[in-house]
Amino acid sequence: MGGVDIVDLAERRGTPFYVYDAEVIRRKHAMLSGALSGIDLYYSIKANPSLAVMEILAQGGYGAQGGCGAEVASPGEIAIAIRAGIPAGRIV
Repeated sequence: MGGVDIVDLAERRGTPFYVYDAEVIRRKHAMLSGALSGIDLYYSIKANPSLAVMEILAQGGYGAQGGCGAEVASPGEIAIAIRAGIPAGRIV
């Protein structure tokens, strides 16, 4: 996970915990964006309301044409999208 020792992290933070690798997220976004060239991608924040994950997706992946927009279903999800830097016109 990005060069981090997971056992060490668990000992320092306690369990359970969630760990995401920003490089993997960027790579997967770029792959999907490339496969669906010309199609705008939107991430459903309900799937994972992590601000850090949404910030990564908002920036886009390597070689991607742009970041994801956000699909939201609550005021809290709108707040996450805005804090992540998603323009209002890319929030549905």
